[in-house]
Amino acid sequence: MYISKLCVRDFRNLKEQSIQFSPNLNVLVGNNGMGKTNVLESIYFLSIGRSPRTVKDSECINFDKSQAEIKLSFVRNSVERNISLVLDRHKNKILSLDGVQTKKLSDIVGHFGSVYFSPAEMQLVSGSPNLRRRFVDIINCQLSAQYMQELSRYQHAIKQRNNYLKLHKTNTYSLELESWDTEIAKLCATIIKKRQIFVDRLNFVAKRVHKKITAGKEQINIKYHSCLKSENLNFNQIVDYVLSMMRQNFDKDKVLEYTSFGCHNDDLDITLEYLDREQTKQEINLKKNGSQGQQRTAVLALKLSEVELLQNEYDEPPVLLLDDVLGELDTDRQKELLSFCRNFQTIITCTEWNAILPAQKFSVKDGVITPF
Repeated sequence: MYISKLCVRDFRNLKEQSIQFSPNLNVLVGNNGMGKTNVLESIYFLSIGRSPRTVKDSECINFDKSQAEIKLSFVRNSVERNISLVLDRHKNKILSLDGVQTKKLSDIVGHFGSVYFSPAEMQLVSGSPNLRRRFVDIINCQLSAQYMQELSRYQHAIKQRNNYLKLHKTNTYSLELESWDTEIAKLCATIIKKRQIFVDRLNFVAKRVHKKITAGKEQINIKYHSCLKSENLNFNQIVDYVLSMMRQNFDKDKVLEYTSFGCHNDDLDITLEYLDREQTKQEINLKKNGSQGQQRTAVLALKLSEVELLQNEYDEPPVLLLDDVLGELDTDRQKELLSFCRNFQTIITCTEWNAILPAQKFSVKDGVITPF
């Protein structure tokens, strides 16, 4: 899978233009604030149907324009396909796949695959649980349109329940609230079961990738930390448990005015095993006790595992988007990353490029991308 052409108009500071990429390594070089990140953001937008940098689509439109447009031509299984997006300050976004307009994000997600790696991802291990949930959910959405629909329905139901708690100051557990809770419990059970399966796959791949990066000196372990009391519950047992916890937390939720229990609070437990100087096996929680180098190695392993998982699903590798991350890694990890991405299309942004690797290079200045 690779991008053949990107057309953009007024997406952030990007001027109207077409960019033809190499199927291999592409490097966008320019000073900060020139628009390099905006190019990668526009591409990734068409993978997941939303920006990786903001929840407000309007922020992606050039500040003095009313619309922005992205058109992406890509080759998958030797067939050229097209995805397009129109953002409008006053209307819903318009998405099209191969010239056919659609209203649902799930209709375009999963057709074009990409992995976005930015300095913000360096907080994946050390940052808040929300970052790790988002990591899991974004990959799952690219793997399954059904998962995306279920996650969207769950988030909508939680929002409706929260609105109910804010608007109805009552001590009675109503039939309306019970209806929302039943729907939430069923969706919660579905999402948890799918996340459990996915994290097992992620752990299997990440162990191998991490072992290679660390030359076998360390072993990463990734476990899904859900809201459940036990990992071994079946679907119906999860539904019953979630319902009982939501009823149990009703009084607390009334005061908080939001839903305190559910899979929207779940996390990943990431630990590291290694031998200390006395050759004694040690295990640490990477978030709490890992060094910065260990945390960054783990993040690199997670992102490279994301590439492999999507490749297994698509039967060919996704496009790798590296947004100014080389400077965040030491020399050894830079070499490992660049070596990994030699066999598929990669687009890198940087302020200067000194690597002796064959690449299609572009200059980025004031929103204009020029090959050189």
